[in-house]
Amino acid sequence: MADFDVTLGSNKGNLNVEFDKPTQDLTLKNQAPTRTKLRDFNDINTNTFTSGTASANGESILVYNANTQLFELRSGNIRLRQNPTHYSGLKYTVEGALIPDTNNAYDLGSPGRRFRTLFLSGQTIKLGNLNLSDAGDTITITKDTVIDGVIQNVAIGTLSTQTLNTSNFEAANLIANTTFTVTTSKALFNKGLTVKSGDIRASNTHLHANNISIRNNLTVNGAIILRGSTINIGDGGDVVNLGGTVNNSILPTISNVYNLGAPSQKYANVFTTSVKGLALPTENTDAASKAYVDTAISGFSTTADGTTIGSDFNDLNDGAAVGFASGDTVVEALDNLNETTLNIFKNTYVRDVTFSADTTSGGAGTVVTLTLTVTGNANAFDINWGDGSTDSNVTDTTPSHTYATNSGSPFTVVVTAKNTGGTGSGSTASLTRSNFITIFLADPVPSFTIHDASSGGSVVTTATTGTPVHLTNTTTNIPNTAITATFSVNWGDGGATENITGKTENGGPQGGRLAHTYTSASGAGRHTVTLNVVAYSGGNPAVLPLSTTALIKVFDASIASPSNLSTKTIALNTSSVGTNPRVASGFTTNGISGTNAGDNVTRYTSSGAIATAAMGTFFFQADGGTVTAFVDGSADGQKAITNANDEGTFTSLIIDDEQDYNSFDANGNTVGVNSRIYAPALFEGYKARISKSSLSTGLHSYQLQSTAGNTNTVKFIKDNLTSTPTTSVASATLTQASAGTLSHISGIPYYTNDATLTLAGVTVANFTGQTFQNTTSPVVVENSTDLEGTSGNAIGTNNFTYANIDGSTTMLASGTPLVNVGVSSPYALGNLTVNVNGGGKRAERLQVKAKNSNGTGSAVILASPIIQAYNGSKSFDETAIPVSDSLGSGFDNDAKRIHSLTGGAVAFNNSTDYFADNAFTGAQTVAGTTEAIVRYDTLKHFTTNLSSGYLPAGPNLNTGRSGAQHFVFAFKRTTVSRFSITLTGKVSGLFVAVPNTAMDTASSINGWGDASIQYAGSGVPGGNTGSGGNGSNGIAETGSDRITDGTSYSNQTFTMTLGTVSSSNSFNNQILISVVLNSDDSLTALSIGVPS
Repeated sequence: MADFDVTLGSNKGNLNVEFDKPTQDLTLKNQAPTRTKLRDFNDINTNTFTSGTASANGESILVYNANTQLFELRSGNIRLRQNPTHYSGLKYTVEGALIPDTNNAYDLGSPGRRFRTLFLSGQTIKLGNLNLSDAGDTITITKDTVIDGVIQNVAIGTLSTQTLNTSNFEAANLIANTTFTVTTSKALFNKGLTVKSGDIRASNTHLHANNISIRNNLTVNGAIILRGSTINIGDGGDVVNLGGTVNNSILPTISNVYNLGAPSQKYANVFTTSVKGLALPTENTDAASKAYVDTAISGFSTTADGTTIGSDFNDLNDGAAVGFASGDTVVEALDNLNETTLNIFKNTYVRDVTFSADTTSGGAGTVVTLTLTVTGNANAFDINWGDGSTDSNVTDTTPSHTYATNSGSPFTVVVTAKNTGGTGSGSTASLTRSNFITIFLADPVPSFTIHDASSGGSVVTTATTGTPVHLTNTTTNIPNTAITATFSVNWGDGGATENITGKTENGGPQGGRLAHTYTSASGAGRHTVTLNVVAYSGGNPAVLPLSTTALIKVFDASIASPSNLSTKTIALNTSSVGTNPRVASGFTTNGISGTNAGDNVTRYTSSGAIATAAMGTFFFQADGGTVTAFVDGSADGQKAITNANDEGTFTSLIIDDEQDYNSFDANGNTVGVNSRIYAPALFEGYKARISKSSLSTGLHSYQLQSTAGNTNTVKFIKDNLTSTPTTSVASATLTQASAGTLSHISGIPYYTNDATLTLAGVTVANFTGQTFQNTTSPVVVENSTDLEGTSGNAIGTNNFTYANIDGSTTMLASGTPLVNVGVSSPYALGNLTVNVNGGGKRAERLQVKAKNSNGTGSAVILASPIIQAYNGSKSFDETAIPVSDSLGSGFDNDAKRIHSLTGGAVAFNNSTDYFADNAFTGAQTVAGTTEAIVRYDTLKHFTTNLSSGYLPAGPNLNTGRSGAQHFVFAFKRTTVSRFSITLTGKVSGLFVAVPNTAMDTASSINGWGDASIQYAGSGVPGGNTGSGGNGSNGIAETGSDRITDGTSYSNQTFTMTLGTVSSSNSFNNQILISVVLNSDDSLTALSIGVPS
């Protein structure tokens, strides 16, 4: 079956096919992918490859022949190709004649889709029977005409850039860029003739056109006859020069209708001998007749002091000088101008002044403040306030005045602005505002007080529902005259406003008090009482109504009593002592139920008073009731409540405070005046607590009870355990349970992170009392003193649960610790499994600590054994001492420590491959040898007995090792005669041997070269000159390269030379190095490198 099927039909649109991992290429008709050329395909007619215009270029058109069912290569004249010589990119090119297959059927372009430019190299375009031929600068127009039975081209006209040569010319519209010359007998333009530059030249020719547009010059040798209803010369932006003369009158067809020019398009000048028939002028630009002018000037005076400025004087008042009047003479006007000019020059000019007021009406005593605004430089003001008061030479631009009386109101205010250094006109300006200020009688000032009686009594700010209060109207400025006044009172309780119809009525300023009884309380707020002055016949109506307010607190006389003791929660006044105390199994209950072993509990250890905290809010208890302290379920102090002060201590009951409930809300919280809800002396509130000393050991409870209700009950334990636990390891032992994977270095074993130890014989005193500490780690074993090592710890923190530490005599009941564990005698813990999991490089002791409800006791250290652990990479690795890969050749391995060659410059076998045969392993036996030890990344002289007092137990390195100790290593390289040694630390000697070379016999110290002695300068190093030595065993290349005994070095490099000896000649190319260490010597770094 095929991988896919595709069916194509008409109107199916495009097909897009993508292949996922195709197994073969897609060819014309799924041909084999091995066929890569068209001629190899089975459905190609290869006979067509030899013909076609494009065959020479290897290009043509591949066409499918339905008859032969083959593809054929055919010639084609239009092809898509690239020719960078003529154009860039792909374009279609024509490579032969472009001939339609049907005559007179196809278009080149369309009316809406036109070609931009047609490039032709031939000289003739055939348009039907007409032919356009190019003859240089002239286009010749011919017509195919049959003459004597033969089609011939007959010329019918020529067209050049300058001349159109034809016997008759007719065009709809003609536009010429240059001069247009017509020599034909007739030229007809149906629409128009336009010449953009040059002339229209016509000789013995008539030009006929509906419109002639001339942009530049029109040259006519004869007459111009213009006919038509409208003749326009120019388009509005041109200049028309008429150089001819007018030899006759220019007359309009209708009198007094047409204009010469227009209001917006005027002639500059009209030159005429006279202008007659002028109408009377009505506009400033109208011309006037002589008769009109004679009449107008007949009344003019010839002297300035006899001529007034006339009725148009206001036209002069809009400038710098003002104050002109119609009767002013010209001299007076000039004097005004002259003085104003002088004041401007002197900077004393004042043109005008305006003013406004902050208020223009009010009662007697109203203060009016003006705001003065001046044009010019005024420095003083005179103000007439209109009430008989004037202020002169005021310099303030915001002057104020108090109108003490309304007599004479309204008042006219006059303000004069001036410059005191000015002269005459232009130095002062005035403004009068008539009836500007209106003053009434003084405004009433409303005020009132509230009393507890209709007469006498006291002023009050509180009231009780059902009890009347009385308002006294103390409003001022209400005279005891015929002047009338009315008032209203809103009591603030939602009721209707009370109207007071006269000043002598109850509630009026000259009447009695106005009574009101509140039926609703003000709740958590206060009522606002408002007194309004509604009307006042002698006052300013604009300010009415005038109001004042006062707040009154109205209490509900029948309000329910406040919250009693049952709404209060008591708590102990101090926090529980200790760390996470829980009730131990077997605790002393003291007859109190509801608390079980393991419960969280508040704990105290003090023998002093244990008390509840002072109450934060008050509770209510009615007189005649009682308040009682209950301790462990029994009454232990009681107080009967009276109307007197009940504060005091009554056995375990303490009443701390008693207060009037007026200042508190229902829950006994202090509130502000606005929020009070209880009338004074209506209820009393109390605060109480319990306090008792010398309580016995065990569980206790406190509760406050009253006649109205009881508080919650609080419980706590009085614990007899007052100190932290004491741990002892005096009889403890630490043994290895599992060694895990040991790491050996220099023959010494070390734990890694998987060893386990057993700790036995630990005891703890004072472990529990009435409580125990709720913790997952009541006993902790951890690292203590770090004796040796460089990082981390040998053991991590080992936490043990109560179940982990339970001993042979159990301390648990159902998993809960018992009371008084370790109190009478220390409790022996069960065996503890200690994980060696510190992950560090350390030799250290462990320590143990325990926890109880009082905290964590002191840790005790187990002196022995010392735990040895080594984890991580070695910074001083005796099995891989760094040797530079760039040193010598032949090998690139690092140096190895070797055994069985101790003793400094000890004799060696020159045919032994020490590097291969004597490589040192970590588990190498070192006891009884002088091998130095690599101990926690330090090579040192080491004499500690590790066989006892250490875990894991190691070798006894104390016997027979007090003298010098040695560290010998070997490496392999060829072609080495010089190398460097870099070290940090101090040694007592360093020697180099190259077995099986001339140094074997040349050296006087068993074939070794001495690094503490400088090389002799040439030859083979060695003190045996008779055996080829150069007379010295020294191998230090210079004096500064000597490694001397007792000198400490820090990352210092020394160059060693073998003279003429090369490692290429040594046995298996090995070089031996022996390091001698005495008791105070050690190395922390050692490496071999390439000398400089």
